[in-house]
Amino acid sequence: MQKIIEIKNLSYIYPDGTVALKDINLDIFKGDSIGMIGPNGAGKTTLLLHLNGILISNGSVKVCELPVNERNLDKIRQRVGLVFQDPDDQLFMPTVFDDVAFGPINMGLDSDRVRIKVDSALKFVDMEDYKDRIGHHLSFGEKKRVSLATIMSMEPDILVLDEPTGNLDLKHRKEFINLLKDMNITKIIATHDMNMVLSICSKVAIMDQGKLIAFDTTEKIFGNKELLAAHGLD
Repeated sequence: MQKIIEIKNLSYIYPDGTVALKDINLDIFKGDSIGMIGPNGAGKTTLLLHLNGILISNGSVKVCELPVNERNLDKIRQRVGLVFQDPDDQLFMPTVFDDVAFGPINMGLDSDRVRIKVDSALKFVDMEDYKDRIGHHLSFGEKKRVSLATIMSMEPDILVLDEPTGNLDLKHRKEFINLLKDMNITKIIATHDMNMVLSICSKVAIMDQGKLIAFDTTEKIFGNKELLAAHGLD
């Protein structure tokens, strides 16, 4: 199997002194679908932000054999697409088309190729009729879909999602989970939605107090009730 992400001895301390990550070691392989679970403040989001270089600290993170560092940031961010928890952090352009086109334009693609990428990404999330709409006027569920399209338009190798079903109603939650199921791509999902993890993820990582507590198949992790209870997981 092809190793697509390699994390070695990764620790991170925020400027206020908060220790967010403590000596994380983790290998992720192409095609893996990983649920990253743990209580609030466990370090899940901080770890995700290291995968495309938003945060860089001591230790080693490699993506597709490229070290995550300042020199490789452009290449890394084409390969790792990060969907933020709050879609308003992702959508900042005048229209939906502009938001989804932003990545391909910055990849240096010509206008025809950009249009093809945008149309394809919006069609995948069933939002092709919204391209001229203003992103901030959409419903929360629609914004989530467009946020996903902004990443898919760049055709990344790895999709990283932070609480993708957070604040979605039951209908939109189900639709978003089905979208993720249909994506044949390496996925890393930080979430409190245990049912989504069961539906999508083949492996689970438990984090708590900045440490990687356990990493195994979904069946083994969810079958260990004592382990889940010890870290506030139901």
